Amino acid sequence: MNQIVSTIAAAVEEQSATTQEIAGNVSQVSDGISQVNDSVNSSSSAIADMAAGIAQVTEASDDISSKSSEVSHNAEELAALSRKQNEVVSRFKI
Repeated sequence: MNQIVSTIAAAVEEQSATTQEIAGNVSQVSDGISQVNDSVNSSSSAIADMAAGIAQVTEASDDISSKSSEVSHNAEELAALSRKQNEVVSRFKI
């Protein structure tokens, strides 16, 4: 009878040790998952910052394009005025 009790006690002790080992492994996995989540959150924040920066660059680029078109249009108008002025000046003789 003592041997049966000893065998059961040994099995319970072994099961307890195994359960503790499993609990430790689960805790390590949980810590690892938390670290991965932190990294993902950090990456998401960095990506959001980059997206905001890209939006600003796009907006600035669009503004530059618009201003360039304005400058080009104004240059064409000035060239036309210059041609008309040259025509008028060429009519005067000294």
